[in-house]
Amino acid sequence: MIPITLLRTKFMKRAKVGILGVPFESTLTFGSGTKFAPYYIRIAGESTEEWSLFQDLNVLFGDVSDWGNVDVTHGNFEGTKERIREDMEKMRREGVRQFFIIGGEHSISPVAVEFVKPEKVAVIDAHLDFEEEWCGIRHSHACATRRIAEIVGAENVVVLGVRSFSQAEKEEAEELGLKYYTGFEIREEPEILERELKKVDYLSLDMDGIDPAFAPEVGTPEPFGIDPLHLLRALSKAGIKNADLVEAAPKSATTPTAVLGAVLAREIIARMLKN
Repeated sequence: MIPITLLRTKFMKRAKVGILGVPFESTLTFGSGTKFAPYYIRIAGESTEEWSLFQDLNVLFGDVSDWGNVDVTHGNFEGTKERIREDMEKMRREGVRQFFIIGGEHSISPVAVEFVKPEKVAVIDAHLDFEEEWCGIRHSHACATRRIAEIVGAENVVVLGVRSFSQAEKEEAEELGLKYYTGFEIREEPEILERELKKVDYLSLDMDGIDPAFAPEVGTPEPFGIDPLHLLRALSKAGIKNADLVEAAPKSATTPTAVLGAVLAREIIARMLKN
């Protein structure tokens, strides 16, 4: 992605795009380890080139800075939520106008969405994440898309790559006007990604939206996901100005999930710079 030390020293005070890690993990319902993703993805990024072949841009010389990690309070969502807001507000005061958040679990995405106030949001996810609550928790990662829809309106959200949801989720999402495309539809027509990502200004990328053949280490893996090559091509024309990448759970910086996460981070940031 980008050497962290250089970003912090050279660009901190003037950068328009700010990277912020949120290693929060509290409501995961299957696998664990998303709290380590901000660290491992950054380290993996230091071993990848800064040049984007897809967007003909060197991210290293872009107007970008890395602000480290939020000091999260594990098990305390409300406390972490306030700290995310405080850090994003501090970044904004220093000149940051576009935010790239590295999670952590998906429950942090609505916090970022509420802060930046986008018009239209794309959620790449294996799951609809449209539960009203899960195990009595409204901020569960299983409720992330529903919380986002409450902020921007369900009609302004599209979910891409979904292949797992309950009957109740499906019926309520369709009743409220949420648009979604299954992973099977996107496999048959990859152009869906490009068409939909052109329309949105915020992207929430849950790494389990990617096929587990490419990203096996995620909180809740599901087969038959998005081919990352199709996503890379779509990102090169996307309208996104802010984004988050969540639910990766790499065990080290050299795993496929960490390296792919770093490459996707580079391409998302490259697109944010162009937009």
